[in-house]
Amino acid sequence: MEQLNETQRYFIEEHVEDFRDGLIPRRELIRRVTLIAGSAALATSILAACDLSPRPAATTSSPAAASPALVAQPFALAKPAAASGKVPGVVVIHENRGQTEHIKDVVRRVATAGFVAINIDLAARAGGAAKLVDSAAYNAELGKRGVADKLADHNATFAYLRSQTSGTAGVVGFCFGGGEVWNILAGGAPTELKAAVPFYGPQPANYTELSKVKAAVSAVYAEQDTRITATAPQMEEVLKQAGVPYAITVYPGVNHAFHNDTNAAGDRYNATQAQKAWVATIEWFRKYLA
Repeated sequence: MEQLNETQRYFIEEHVEDFRDGLIPRRELIRRVTLIAGSAALATSILAACDLSPRPAATTSSPAAASPALVAQPFALAKPAAASGKVPGVVVIHENRGQTEHIKDVVRRVATAGFVAINIDLAARAGGAAKLVDSAAYNAELGKRGVADKLADHNATFAYLRSQTSGTAGVVGFCFGGGEVWNILAGGAPTELKAAVPFYGPQPANYTELSKVKAAVSAVYAEQDTRITATAPQMEEVLKQAGVPYAITVYPGVNHAFHNDTNAAGDRYNATQAQKAWVATIEWFRKYLA
């Protein structure tokens, strides 16, 4: 794939992983790679050099067998297929609908990029997304959980992840989960947390505490998501005070939840900006979790 740039290679690797995991058929794989490569001949050559053998999907573990602190948390855990030795970990925090298939796919994609990834359902004690299929009912249960309670669950998740990884960790969250990333950072993040990526996360009440943060932060915002994005300048100011590496990126022409390709509001998902934001996220983790 020498003829391609780094971003093109990344996209092709993602599509190959999707094919190997059974998410897309061979014809769709060829179509996607041809579009990126620019010709069918080059796509054929690239795919001939790739491992296209099927492999098991991301592993889903039983919480009861893993850690007493996580007994109430059904979680999705995925590990890189070809990792030699322990690698860094990433906590994935769900949107306001819990542990959906989309979030499980994000966990898988993080593992595909070379990290151990984990997600818990923060409304698990009330049955989680599997039971609370009415999104309003799920939100009602999630809303009953205070910041301290949620932080306790996050800390338990980081503690379990520590036992599965090299010891360094990152966190990424979307919408509600983006706000949880900010809460973790403002509430005294675990020492192993080295990198954080909140996607369009609401500003926490104690956001000024972010001036004490130690992790590298890449904050993702959407231009049309005016309510959330209006807080970006304040967040940037406190990150400057912290003196940590940070990035504030406002993606143009998109709205809240633009990364979620299963969003019922079809006009929200934007494939181009979602891919750009995801590539930037993985690059951030590779840089600061190394």
